[in-house]
Amino acid sequence: MKIVVLADSHDHLENLKKVLAAVKDTDEMLHCGDIIAPFSVKAIGEQYSKRTHIVWGNNDGDRKHCEERAKPFSQITIHGDDAFLVIGGKKIAMNHYPDKAEDFAKSGKYDLVCYGHTHRVDLREAGKTIILNPGEVMGMYDSKAHYALYDTETNKVELKSVDANPA
Repeated sequence: MKIVVLADSHDHLENLKKVLAAVKDTDEMLHCGDIIAPFSVKAIGEQYSKRTHIVWGNNDGDRKHCEERAKPFSQITIHGDDAFLVIGGKKIAMNHYPDKAEDFAKSGKYDLVCYGHTHRVDLREAGKTIILNPGEVMGMYDSKAHYALYDTETNKVELKSVDANPA
């Protein structure tokens, strides 16, 4: 299975839509927080029909309305602060913060640990665990909207980007 991993879209709909168009052929999505507003949840629901897992970030202020906006889209699950999943036989933990990601990775329980928050790409291994921050969809630090593809069959991550409109 191919899983797309996103983080820190920060309501930048133009970049989010570009990324969603590029990942239509993936099987599931993980969003590691800072979606921000309900209209971004709606955009994901309308443009990505596959199973979508979302965790909260530190800037997700209108959580109640984000959850309401997600209800019509049966493919979207908002897990709260953390998510612990099994997808394609791989154990995955995700949250928004790097320190929690480190703790999850140190436990040795997961094949993949994903996080966001820093807006910077981070791809490394800790024992048998891949630690991944896909970077930001927002496009604040460079002219790219970043995301990652994780293949559960090969246990490999591919870092990707599309040209971004400046944040």
